Amino acid sequence: MGQDYTNRGNAYNNKGQYDRAISNFQKACDMGYGLGCNNLQRI
Repeated sequence: MGQDYTNRGNAYNNKGQYDRAISNFQKACDMGYGLGCNNLQRI
């Protein structure tokens, strides 16, 4: 499920919808999905 949030965060990030991307990356990170945490730090 963390991967789903990360993928959606990437889609929002690519569209320039950074608030939504951050929210999704944060949820993925909170679930312990490391890639979500990494992406969150890059924004």
